[in-house]
Amino acid sequence: MQEARFGFIKRKTTGLFALGVAAAVGCSKEETPSAVVPTSASLYGVEMTLSAHCCEAPASEANLISEVLSRSVGEDVEFPAIEGSATTQPVIDADVDISETAIAITYRGAFFAEAGSFNGYLFQLSGESPVILGAELDAATNTPEGAVNLSFTEQSLSVNVSGLSVDVGSRIGIVLDLESEPPATTTTR
Repeated sequence: MQEARFGFIKRKTTGLFALGVAAAVGCSKEETPSAVVPTSASLYGVEMTLSAHCCEAPASEANLISEVLSRSVGEDVEFPAIEGSATTQPVIDADVDISETAIAITYRGAFFAEAGSFNGYLFQLSGESPVILGAELDAATNTPEGAVNLSFTEQSLSVNVSGLSVDVGSRIGIVLDLESEPPATTTTR
C-alpha cells in the first residue's frame, strides 16, 4: 500500500482497506444498542460549531487547521464535504450530520490521520442549548475498536481520530446523552 502524506492526513491509494476494517470490527445491525440512552433534550435548532485541529492537545486556536464552521442543527446535513474548510493543512473529507441526539461523520475518501496527542474535531454548542452529560460511539460505527476517542464538557465534544485509518464510507456515529439546561433561578423581593 502506498501513502502520500499531506500534514493532517495520509491518503491511501488502495481500495482493499475497507474489507479489512469490516472484517476486523465484525459489526452488524443486530448488535446491542449503545449504553447511552438519549433523553428528551434535543439539538434541533441549536447553533453548533465544528472545527478541525492537529496535532497537539488540547484543541485550541494554536492547532486550528480549518475554518470554524457554524450551523443551526436541523433536518439537512449540517456540514457537507468539510474538506473545503481547510486553512493551514488538509482536512479529511467527510459529511457531518447532526440529529436530535447524535452526530454521524461519514468519510468521503480513504485516509490515515496523522498521529499526535489530538488530531480531530471539536464540536461546540452555543446559545440556548442542552447540556452534554455523556457521549459514546454507536453500534454502527465501523472504525477499529479503540481508534476513536471521545471527550466532552457540558458544551463541547472532542473527537480524536489520531492515527485512524479508514476508507470511503467509513462512519463514526456518536450518541449523546443530553439534558435540557435547567431554567435560571430568579429571586424576587
